[in-house]
Amino acid sequence: MQRVGSHHVVMGEVVRAHVDDDLLTAEGKVDIERLDAVGRLAGDLYDTVESRFRMPRPD
Repeated sequence: MQRVGSHHVVMGEVVRAHVDDDLLTAEGKVDIERLDAVGRLAGDLYDTVESRFRMPRPD
């Protein structure tokens, strides 16, 4: 946990995820276009992904 101003940022490492086989591509990757993702915020607050965008990674 890292303090940023008057807030805390928590970083973590995903060690396991469970995904329905129907959401996998032929290459075995998660099809993010079909995934209905939900994110946990703080306390009892959650968020959904309503739009996605691409941003090329710098070289």
